[in-house]
Amino acid sequence: MQQPNELKTLFIDMNSYFASVEQQLRPELRDKPVIVIPTETRATCAIAASYEAKAFGIKTNTSVWEAEKLCPDVKIVLARHDVYVEFHHKIMDEINRHIPIEKICSIDEVSCTLPRRYRDKSKARDLAKLIKQKIHQNVGEYIHCSIGIASNRLLAKMASDMNKPNGLTILDPQDIPDALYKLKLEDIPGVGRNMKERLNHSGVWSIYDFCALQPKQARKVWGSVEGERFWYRLHGYDVPSRPTRKTMIGHSHMLAPELREEPTARLVARRLCSKAAARLRRTQYKTSCLRLSIRLDNGEKWSRDLNVSLTDNSFCLLSSLDALWMLMNQHFGRAVSIKKIAVCFTKLRESDRVTQDLFEDDAANNNQAYLERTQKLCGTIDNVNQRFGRDS
Repeated sequence: MQQPNELKTLFIDMNSYFASVEQQLRPELRDKPVIVIPTETRATCAIAASYEAKAFGIKTNTSVWEAEKLCPDVKIVLARHDVYVEFHHKIMDEINRHIPIEKICSIDEVSCTLPRRYRDKSKARDLAKLIKQKIHQNVGEYIHCSIGIASNRLLAKMASDMNKPNGLTILDPQDIPDALYKLKLEDIPGVGRNMKERLNHSGVWSIYDFCALQPKQARKVWGSVEGERFWYRLHGYDVPSRPTRKTMIGHSHMLAPELREEPTARLVARRLCSKAAARLRRTQYKTSCLRLSIRLDNGEKWSRDLNVSLTDNSFCLLSSLDALWMLMNQHFGRAVSIKKIAVCFTKLRESDRVTQDLFEDDAANNNQAYLERTQKLCGTIDNVNQRFGRDS
């Protein structure tokens, strides 16, 4: 493996993205504490907070009532995902004018491979400053980003988190891994609470401890080969990512008090199922198992899987959801107050790897005609929602 000796990756992280877009479009929100919420109810949490709100201790997942307690003047804004997608495309177009995009990591994060002419530290810094300036000029003056530059994507991502908002951090290969020792284990993307506990249990309490291991020890402590790969990346090596395969697609929702009766809760479940089915088609997967999970106001839980013919068809999946919903009603046998619903698809397969049955009978052929009609309708619905906004 080649010893790291040059900068290779530029990582862009849009700061407080949803809140920043709202401040860009609505001047009355500028320089004010703002939180963005997913549904118009007080029984929900912030999915984004402006830096003015963060100054009061408000974060992503802070409940509305807690945000108002921390900052009585906080502005509460309902999310507009179609608008955020529109700005995302504007930002991607602007970045592409200056550097090729290697990977769109999320709606507000993107990784780029530095062309060889920009791998000098001063030239890489000039390029990053130019990208910031052009986003400011051509996308919006309230749309800011933090940029990290390093020898691989993991380190560039970590660098982008080191100086927010509107920061620029370059991790020189010769300073790695020493430059990371001031960070915490949880500052490594991929180290959540469970992994941190596992590392602590093995005597790893800091990034220094982890980097001091031998690669094979890192694999053993981590519990998989990913530990060894993380070790090399933290030492600056550009280890290619392994192709990943989705194992589950789904959505969950905490219901507002006025939605918890069974008839209205069922409508929420159907909406979650439709959203997840659209994601199946968008990511080109099909499912052969649907899972419905319910939690009541009193803490009781119920969950059941239903195997289905491999599909990404919303109408077929909604029909299967109705069957599960009936089983749920039979299980409780009484009127219930439903607090949380989750709809998940498992046993996923990539759409281009699905083969058709060669021995279909007449009933199956008739059913196939129905599937073809509804599949076209699913595509039409997806196009309408993409053009005019979610749930159009």
